[in-house]
Amino acid sequence: MAVDEDGKPYVRVDWDIRHLRMLHNAVDFYLEHRVEEFDKTKKELPEPTEALLDMKETLNRMILEFNFHTSNTDSV
Repeated sequence: MAVDEDGKPYVRVDWDIRHLRMLHNAVDFYLEHRVEEFDKTKKELPEPTEALLDMKETLNRMILEFNFHTSNTDSV
């Protein structure tokens, strides 16, 4: 597995901006509805909320960066 300069493993995917937007929307939806779903089952949430918020924020930054770099074109 590939590692970055800090030795942390990472995965590279061949996605375009549509995929990032879909993932952002999915994370957002999950954040909004997961507590009520896990309350029904009385199970503990499988991941900390902070991790999901960090993921959503990272995806948002990626989308904003894409929008910035393509703001002068009609590509998407």
